Amino acid sequence: MNSNMLGPLLLGCFLVLVLFVVHRIMARRGRRLAVVAALFGGEHKKGFLGDYYLCSYNGKPFRLEIWEGTRNHPQSLRVILLSPVAFNLLARTASFSDTMMEKLGARDDIRVGDGLFDERYLISASNPTAAQELFLAPEVRAAAASLMDAGFCIMADKDGLLVELPRFEYDRDVAEATVKKMLDSALVIDRVIPHIN
Repeated sequence: MNSNMLGPLLLGCFLVLVLFVVHRIMARRGRRLAVVAALFGGEHKKGFLGDYYLCSYNGKPFRLEIWEGTRNHPQSLRVILLSPVAFNLLARTASFSDTMMEKLGARDDIRVGDGLFDERYLISASNPTAAQELFLAPEVRAAAASLMDAGFCIMADKDGLLVELPRFEYDRDVAEATVKKMLDSALVIDRVIPHIN
């Protein structure tokens, strides 16, 4: 064997081993949700980045998954209602830097006219008018505030309405209650979305 080829060959083997180990860890973590997913009739699926479950809640299909993060952004629990939204949306609790940006007049998010809500939460969307109309509904603001106060982020796009709990450490009992909270609040928001012009 040519000694010039030994280095790249060893590097290739090492990379394959690393990818295999990462894939196995992600798959194992995804399977932890099996018990919770079974409560919702979850069907196990293998994805490129890990396992997930296709489930149903009150007749609404959703995807349940643990999304692997990085060292700075650990794993998160995700529920995705599988009904497309015509615009991209991000809603989250405003951070300290967001508050400072607002004081400097540089915060460019969507306002709904509810002073406390506008101060505490950051909403951005590809269609600001539609997002503002969505959050004008008091039940949507209440459901979204309930989620965001508990540390959740809300996102929407053509794939559906996503509720994510960052920095999620798996505990079966906590996961079950958390998924139900995510779904109940997401369904409130999802019921209003089709009525947005």
